[in-house]
Amino acid sequence: MTSYELREFEWLPDLDLATVEPLVASIDRDGLCVVPGCGTSCVSATLRDGWGFRRVLSLDSDAAAIDFMRARQRDDARRCDFVVADATDCADVVADGAAALVVDKSTLDCLLCGDAAAYACSVARMLAVGGWFLVMSFHDAEFLKAALCAALPFRAEREVVRETNVALLLRRTAGAWEPEAVAAALLRPTVPPERLARLRASWGGARPLREAYDLLFSDALKAEYAFADFEADAGSADRWSLDDALAFLRRTQ
Repeated sequence: MTSYELREFEWLPDLDLATVEPLVASIDRDGLCVVPGCGTSCVSATLRDGWGFRRVLSLDSDAAAIDFMRARQRDDARRCDFVVADATDCADVVADGAAALVVDKSTLDCLLCGDAAAYACSVARMLAVGGWFLVMSFHDAEFLKAALCAALPFRAEREVVRETNVALLLRRTAGAWEPEAVAAALLRPTVPPERLARLRASWGGARPLREAYDLLFSDALKAEYAFADFEADAGSADRWSLDDALAFLRRTQ
């Protein structure tokens, strides 16, 4: 039984969905739209009521979150479907090639330290060839494109980039994939060359953990990953060299 009070919660709270909608303007509103890891976000309702998608299927492994979302729309005749399901393994809920659009608002972000490869393969499986994958993330667009298009049949089409977040639209192409190759692509360190150059230029000698935290993470990441959590993950060292920081990024990717 859930011991906390559920409420609407948004990852990427500073992401304005109105700025993302133009990315999907040309997508057929009658196809199945799947929202994996929906939580208690307003995204599902926005897809239906704001963006006009007629078939919205939202998945989450947390039964309490699904009950909460079902209750919120109890008196609404135009309901979204909310189903308890693991987005990394949901073939019994979403058949192969059944989805025209998959919408991810920080689900991939949450899984990058865990089952990201299984999740990405699941998305590719459920999408029809020619279908669309909309990813909203606090990671940079170049990392997302490299990670998702390297080993999976996705092609980057359009994007909206803001200071603290990105929305990226990928097209599902024909082709197969190997789960091991997907895992390798997603576990590649998320330190693009330009970011590494900035860190080398600004790091200097060993830095106190607070300074290391400020150099490593953007404001958007700090909103999701507090210093106290970073401090707990960092271990016993109270000062970090750049090599320590890069090792941490690789380990926690």
